[in-house]
Amino acid sequence: MLRYGGKRLLALIPVILGITFVIFAVLNYTPGDPARLLLGFNATEESVEALRREWKLDDPFFVRYVRYLGGVIQGDLGISWRYGVPVAKELAVRIPNTLRLAAISVLIMILIGIPMGLISAVKQYSLLDHLMLFAALLLTSLPTFWLALMMMIKFSLELRWLPASMPVYGAVTWKHWVLPVFMCAANLTASLVRTARSHMLEVIRSDFVRTARAKGATEFRVIAYHALRNVMMPVVTLVGINFNLLMGGTVITEQVFGVSGVGSLLISSVRTKDVPMAMGCILFIAVMIGLVNLAVDYFYVLVTPRLRSRYEKKKRKEAGA
Repeated sequence: MLRYGGKRLLALIPVILGITFVIFAVLNYTPGDPARLLLGFNATEESVEALRREWKLDDPFFVRYVRYLGGVIQGDLGISWRYGVPVAKELAVRIPNTLRLAAISVLIMILIGIPMGLISAVKQYSLLDHLMLFAALLLTSLPTFWLALMMMIKFSLELRWLPASMPVYGAVTWKHWVLPVFMCAANLTASLVRTARSHMLEVIRSDFVRTARAKGATEFRVIAYHALRNVMMPVVTLVGINFNLLMGGTVITEQVFGVSGVGSLLISSVRTKDVPMAMGCILFIAVMIGLVNLAVDYFYVLVTPRLRSRYEKKKRKEAGA
């Protein structure tokens, strides 16, 4: 497994290089002068040219790209053109917020979505099944931005139970995370309920499930031991995809609730053509997606006996050779 993980990490290097090259090219060749955007349209041409020389924007594209890669290899992500601070320092402040928001949302999605999907499949066509499907379809259909505003109006303005946004200065308590986490987890939980239900319905009609019941296994053992293991692969795949989406896709939630995360930082950096900061955000998101995909592949081998036996057979074959 360690050798497999090492190979996957090495394969991640050319992927990250390709992503950084494409994003660097897009940021540099799209219309708009970063120096002019920062100084404003009333700035003189002399000040704009001086800033361009300071940022070395007159150098050829490949020279600037190789210089940036050299800095990344040495652990230097550059200085933000907009904020004037090291990119790594700003990301160190933003990344924990994004990871906390994504991790808690995914945890809630797993703890609620999987049991609801399994119960809905086992109790197919019952009142409980209809209620769960209705709730899942409703949460999937509601626009995130509209739902966030409705939650703020109800729980922050009318009931005054929860704060409407994160404080710019001061302590952040668990109450500040309730609404952002709910907004991120609501749609993801609904999609996981539908996925777990549909795959469980396929599995419980399989021959091996009928065989287990014919041998006298209890219904709990049939569902928990035989059926659930075969449902976990598509469920884990969806969990990994949703976690990757949360790494850079919580822009609406972060902007509505004032969460200082990577998503909002990336959007603002792209708008102002802050190339070092935007590249730092993209680099973090790309690395996290690669690591999450690797963790999902590891989980496949752990929960699937067929894949585990295939891997062990290949390992013994390589050891014998």
